[in-house]
Amino acid sequence: MNQRTASLLLSLIILHPVSSGIRAANATSPAMIAPSRNLQIVGTWQSAQFGRQTLTTKSDGTAELKMRLTPMAAVLYGKEVTLQLKWTLDGDNLTQHVVDGSPERSVQKLTQKYGHTYSYRILKLSDSQLVVEDTTSGKVCHWESLPVVAANN
Repeated sequence: MNQRTASLLLSLIILHPVSSGIRAANATSPAMIAPSRNLQIVGTWQSAQFGRQTLTTKSDGTAELKMRLTPMAAVLYGKEVTLQLKWTLDGDNLTQHVVDGSPERSVQKLTQKYGHTYSYRILKLSDSQLVVEDTTSGKVCHWESLPVVAANN
């Protein structure tokens, strides 16, 4: 696999991941976005695009993205990578910043290649679906919410 193919593959993995959503009746009408969107973005979301990605977004502005990479990307970055993120939401603009992760070597390689900050425009959010568009590449990523599992006491 050449460098360009590997870079394209990883950009499809990394630049489509992250985060969670906002309920909008019409993606082109920010005025129709529900006022409690910061709370709506909180939860666990999963994407099957380019491997399996699970994003858990918390109300304190932190998130964790666990990625099980495709075999081609795994050659460069390892089979699994976990990123610790900080997120902010301004209207329908979601920004995520990588603050830590593991394995350290994989995170370092990813952030050196693609940077620490990713920006998305939220196109749709419902109770079960989040759709975001990467503001740099224009690529769209679909996320499905995972049900909340109650802890057994």
